[in-house]
Amino acid sequence: MKKSLLLAFAVLAAIALNTTTLQADAPLRSTGEPVTTFVRGPGASMITAATPLSTLLWDSRFGLPALAPDGHQLTLGEWTAVEPRAHVQCINDGTLVVLHVSGLVPKGVYSVSVLVFNGPFPAGPGPVGPFPFGNIVGMGSLGAIDGSENTFQASASGEGQLTVRMAPGPISLTPPAPFLANRPPYVVEGCLLDEVEFHLSAVYHFDGMTYGPSPGFQHGASEQFRVIFRP
Repeated sequence: MKKSLLLAFAVLAAIALNTTTLQADAPLRSTGEPVTTFVRGPGASMITAATPLSTLLWDSRFGLPALAPDGHQLTLGEWTAVEPRAHVQCINDGTLVVLHVSGLVPKGVYSVSVLVFNGPFPAGPGPVGPFPFGNIVGMGSLGAIDGSENTFQASASGEGQLTVRMAPGPISLTPPAPFLANRPPYVVEGCLLDEVEFHLSAVYHFDGMTYGPSPGFQHGASEQFRVIFRP
């Protein structure tokens, strides 16, 4: 009888331990949102909640028109139709990231970056960057540091997916973001879910080209959507 009880307790303990492990390794899911911070309307006008969806768009950095692969200029309605969602999971060799997106620019080319924060976003002005990036400590390509794993092309119906296993290590952009210049590359020690906060930020490339670890803004590109994780 005692042996049966001991065996039962041992089984229950094993189940409890296994359940704890599964919970620790369970993916964290999050839905994202379109980003209009880095696009402008005619005459470099700011995009606001009152801006008509028919408004044509340009990027805010170099004033280049936001063009679709078929050559037409994108409208705010097309830009904000995007619906991203992602799940992130800790694995033995780092982080597994799976991104699903609908409402993309049909046949558009995208690259995805990781932004790591040591405090909440948005934040006020700080020593490492202007609003709203005051708490940012690192940014770089999702996956390999050379940008070889962070790109995808949307389907003709505007659907897209990207699956990346990101190993621990340094992340950095080339060239670095101005507010991270002269700082050593940030190192992700283990899993992204161990960070205070991180974002998956996707850039749409107007010219259909990607530029390795650089977003290539000077060639025509802008952040179209992000997914925020606050583990």
